[in-house]
Amino acid sequence: MQARVLNIDELLKDEFKSILSFDHFITFLKERIAQESSGKKSFFLFVLEKFESNAALHGQIDPHTLDQFKEELTLLYTLLVSPLADERLTYWSLALPMSPILFYGTDALFDLMQQEQCRTVRDAFSTEENKHKKPEIAYSLIMERLYGFDPLGKNSFVRPLTDKKTGLPKYYRVHIDNRFVKLTHKVELPTLNFERIRENLTADTTWELLYDVLPLKNFIFEGFSIITITDVTIEQSLEDIKTIIINHTSYEDESYHLLLKQSLKNLIGNPNISLTLLPLMKVNNKLVFDFQNIHGSIIVDLMMKKQLGNEKILELAQMYLDKPMLLFSGAEESFNPEKFKLITDIKETGTLSYAILPITFNKQTVGIIEMSSPLENMINENVLARLETASPLIAQFLKNFSDTVNSKIESIIKDKFTPLQPSVQWKFNEVAWEYLRNSRANEPKPEIGVIRFENVNPLYGAIDIRNSTLERNRALSDDLKVQFGLLIQTLESLGSTVHLTLVNGIIFKCQNMLASLETELIDDLQVRMKDFLEIEVDSFLQHFRQSNVKTREIIALYDQATDALTGEAFANRRSLELSLQTINTSINSYLECLSQEMWDTYPCYFEKFRTDGVEYDIYIGQSIAPDQPYDSLFLKNIRLQQLSAMAGIAKLTRSLLPQMSVAMHTTQLIYINANAIDISFRNDERRFDVEGTYNIRYQIIKKRIDKVHVKQTGERLTQPDKIALVYFNQRDAEEYRDYIHYLQGQHILNNEVEELELEELQGVNGLKALRVGVVY
Repeated sequence: MQARVLNIDELLKDEFKSILSFDHFITFLKERIAQESSGKKSFFLFVLEKFESNAALHGQIDPHTLDQFKEELTLLYTLLVSPLADERLTYWSLALPMSPILFYGTDALFDLMQQEQCRTVRDAFSTEENKHKKPEIAYSLIMERLYGFDPLGKNSFVRPLTDKKTGLPKYYRVHIDNRFVKLTHKVELPTLNFERIRENLTADTTWELLYDVLPLKNFIFEGFSIITITDVTIEQSLEDIKTIIINHTSYEDESYHLLLKQSLKNLIGNPNISLTLLPLMKVNNKLVFDFQNIHGSIIVDLMMKKQLGNEKILELAQMYLDKPMLLFSGAEESFNPEKFKLITDIKETGTLSYAILPITFNKQTVGIIEMSSPLENMINENVLARLETASPLIAQFLKNFSDTVNSKIESIIKDKFTPLQPSVQWKFNEVAWEYLRNSRANEPKPEIGVIRFENVNPLYGAIDIRNSTLERNRALSDDLKVQFGLLIQTLESLGSTVHLTLVNGIIFKCQNMLASLETELIDDLQVRMKDFLEIEVDSFLQHFRQSNVKTREIIALYDQATDALTGEAFANRRSLELSLQTINTSINSYLECLSQEMWDTYPCYFEKFRTDGVEYDIYIGQSIAPDQPYDSLFLKNIRLQQLSAMAGIAKLTRSLLPQMSVAMHTTQLIYINANAIDISFRNDERRFDVEGTYNIRYQIIKKRIDKVHVKQTGERLTQPDKIALVYFNQRDAEEYRDYIHYLQGQHILNNEVEELELEELQGVNGLKALRVGVVY
């Protein structure tokens, strides 16, 4: 024990009067003795006699004179600290009330306070940390003693200290006991507005408000404070982990994992151990790994290095999942070394300490913690025991991770495969709730409600790939010519080996079909040729694939050439499909951005359909977003966005031509519908459709205008490098002329605009169109 004065923050100037005195402690002892009947009473009497008999311990005391009262101070320590506490490990001291001046304490605490980097207790008192924040402990005591109001109880702090040996933070809780402090005030106490104080409890202005009405200079603190410092590294690390998990949405994925791993390292207190969390996720009840995003896993890196392949790695992981256990390098006898031989191979990576700890959530293994170190004997029972305290939190993290992945999968499914978009989700929620509310146990299920949106304005657009059908037929025809040529060569080689007349008969059929490709339409031929190749020819060749090695080698070359993924007999179709895929992927990405841009302006419903190109419907109106005021200006804005986007798509697909092995051009079509319509969700088709006889006309027109011709010339309305806008109402045409004029000024559209009358369609007449070129 040491009796000496130590000011742990010389920069801090007390704004109030702090007096060292033992009078309040002596009064406390007298009250306890009067109430005490146990064996403690005699000890209390002994301590009281020592303090009362020494006149120098009464009244105000100079802390620099306390070294002459070591016997009394030792008794005070014995009285306040458990006799079983190890003084060498106990951080305890006495201080002037509400002051950073220590005058008596354990060697451990004085040593800790004099560490150069230690600001543990200093932070608890310092006002430099926040110039606008007054000492909370002082105000907490004032509110409690003088007003009977102490909602925060500010008498302890947790502060970090970097450990010199490990370089890791250690956390200490500083507890300040003020029960032996007497509080007096120099002026009359003002009346406080406790409602206002409560409202500001969590704000930084709480103590500033009190400081304005209760200046600390008006108070006297007499007695002494007791400071106890406790190492709470484990508890604080667990609390940090809990906070990180709860607030995971506040972090980026990468920083989230790094913070969690750092907190785990702080928990185990060993900087030489690396930790990796491996969540075990399942899709369709099968184990999956995101191999690209598994970083720092020794076991996974080893398996990849051994070129085991993804399937084998998943097989081994499933084997471990079937019987999860703690695997510990250096303790191979705890598991079957043949079954888990990889653990014994870990040392090849330079890892001398290694362990795998399974983590369970509701009795299901949700992941593992992997621990590794390049040093020997780093992972021991103490490390595992500390990590075990965090296993429930880690289990929650891994479960959250798995749930997040599943939620993302569901979100993708909703976004990519079903029409359940955020703009209409609320309506589905309402109907689903009504269905749930009306459902009764042991009763027939009620009818599900109808999802309907009335009086919405539709916008339709179509991007078509010109001559895609002709290109498909051409590619198929060219590939079939290659295949029949190879087949004839194969059969001729086969005929010279097996000497069967039947071979010549099949060759004759092949030659006839090859010749017909030059004279007949592929549409009429492809079914007949497909049956011939897959039924007659393949069954014939199958016999010789199995009969002997020589014929199998002859046929193998044909089989290789007719492989759909790599063979030359599918080369033209693959090139065409790749070109089509390039165009459609680019268009879809562009439309995704367009839909988000439109939705940011006003909620609307955006639905795409895959054809030889892409078609889409957009619906906008008050019924889709009943909580947001709707105005016709939103419709005008979205029409301009659509026209501008069609020009952008035309430019985009034109720029893709150098990348395509088969040059494909696109046409752009917009249908302008003058009136609002009603739509409803069709459960059988899982999509929205128009409702009512009048509205069906809109759907009919959409389906028929893609191949409409110009009345004056007979040419197709849709042409590459141009946007066609079909309409009935001249007023709508004038509105779009304004948009076209604006985009011409932006050098997006050409200056020439064609006005066209269109041929009559079945049940539809009076159609007109505007057509304008795109500036490249």
